[in-house]
Amino acid sequence: MDISLTSHLNTVKPPIIRRPLADNHRRFVSVSCSARSAARLGCGNESPNYYKLLHLSPDNAGVDEIKKAYRRMSLQYHPDVCDPSMKEESTRMFVQLNAAYKTLSDPVLRMQYDYDLGLIDFRQPLRTDSTTKIWENQITGLKRRSDYRMAQQGRTWGSRMRARNIQK
Repeated sequence: MDISLTSHLNTVKPPIIRRPLADNHRRFVSVSCSARSAARLGCGNESPNYYKLLHLSPDNAGVDEIKKAYRRMSLQYHPDVCDPSMKEESTRMFVQLNAAYKTLSDPVLRMQYDYDLGLIDFRQPLRTDSTTKIWENQITGLKRRSDYRMAQQGRTWGSRMRARNIQK
């Protein structure tokens, strides 16, 4: 990811005061520095805006809308159904559509993508309900696997594999 750093130093000449400053008065200079990703600045070798690619609005694009838009666009640009003269262009577009769907359908990747686009301000509090649910689902899955392994702890790996092969 390309990062561009800019800084602005605003200095204003203070009015000339001929009296001496006390030791407890100090002069402060304000310096600001900001970093923006290349996608936000619109420079460099940037990837397309996934929302525009799928013809969606970032404000109201839910999981179902993303899935429908991806299906509609992938049926249109799939390399197997396109005109042979447009095969290279449709393949490139289909790869971009897959990347857009992968990013926008995953809540964590979508949050990162929205942040990179500048749609989420880092100073705003994040919605923790969605991240909490994701975390709780991961914990539940880990507990389920742990319980399953603990139930079979008395058996060796070889006996578990033999039992699994017999069941198949």
